[in-house]
Amino acid sequence: MLTQQTYRCLLAAMSRPGTVRSLPGQAARDPLLWIARTLLDQEVGCAIVGDSNGAIATLLASATRCRVCSVEDADFVIALNGQIGNEILKVRTGNAEYPDEGATIIYSIEAIDP
Repeated sequence: MLTQQTYRCLLAAMSRPGTVRSLPGQAARDPLLWIARTLLDQEVGCAIVGDSNGAIATLLASATRCRVCSVEDADFVIALNGQIGNEILKVRTGNAEYPDEGATIIYSIEAIDP
């Protein structure tokens, strides 16, 4: 149920760029975990940028069963603390005909003022 509510919140936010949305319930207390649980599964690869000791990658892989991989191979790239630097140049891109071939970048930040 919470995953479904989180998905609806993410969909609303992505369909209205620039609009700030608050995640529902417990998801608001642990947003990265719930966003990952909502979007990742055993069929996708995920890269974590800024996870120096691999703890976040281990946690998310355990919670979602996603495959942890390099930025180049990732379907989802999570930038911790909004820091991605030159790694963004390695992210897969789609094209007009196949936009789904590109990776989704998730910027994890501390807070945003609505």
